[in-house]
Amino acid sequence: MSDIARHGNNSDDEKNVAKRIEERDAEKKKKKKMILGGIGAFLLLIVIYGLQPLVAGPVYGICKTYLETRLRYPGTIRVVQYDEFGPVLRIFYRYTDEFGGSRSEMIECIVAPDTTQGYALRDIKINRKSIDPEELALFNSTIPGVVLAEPDLRIPPENKGGLEGLKVD
Repeated sequence: MSDIARHGNNSDDEKNVAKRIEERDAEKKKKKKMILGGIGAFLLLIVIYGLQPLVAGPVYGICKTYLETRLRYPGTIRVVQYDEFGPVLRIFYRYTDEFGGSRSEMIECIVAPDTTQGYALRDIKINRKSIDPEELALFNSTIPGVVLAEPDLRIPPENKGGLEGLKVD
């Protein structure tokens, strides 16, 4: 009888061991799914972040807004390059003039901190020539409105194709 009792216990022990093994395997699968899900979510975030356009600061928007107010056909502006060196911001751009010709120019905005409105332009140069101080003062008074209007701050990707990327259609 003791052999039968032991055999019954062995069967229960084997069932318990098999059950524990199944539970352990289920926990391993669950842990593996969690790790793979975390890796997948991380890769998805990297892809989403990589597809976002490059965005500049508000000074870029202020300078580009001045540029748009200055040109007759602002919809034809194509920013070729954007450089920022401390308080100096340079935008190299190309646009179509009134006669249908394509022109390349540069605008340089020099920013000075302002306690009342946050930003003020100390100087604006177009092709290295400063604009009229009265025009600058008038535009500086509109800067709070420009910032509130949230101008487009997307900057173009770098031109890595050499001169091919600068061709005019």
